[in-house]
Amino acid sequence: MVKRASLVLCLLLPATSVGGTLHVPGDYPSIQSAINAAVDGDTVLVGPGLWAGPISFAGKEIVVRSSGGYAVTDIHTFS
Repeated sequence: MVKRASLVLCLLLPATSVGGTLHVPGDYPSIQSAINAAVDGDTVLVGPGLWAGPISFAGKEIVVRSSGGYAVTDIHTFS
């Protein structure tokens, strides 16, 4: 019975760890506003352009990445 319960748990874990995608600027006007709304497992997808401002992940396990790659997206952070 223990093996069966472990298998069921393992099969359920990947489905519960899939995060959502928050789009900047489509859904949120800034990277920080998207991070504030994000929960662990989410991805903040940043559109091309120059983005500046302080960014705090507040201990969240999220991914922040560019939708168009580093060549067209420049993120400047400061405290």
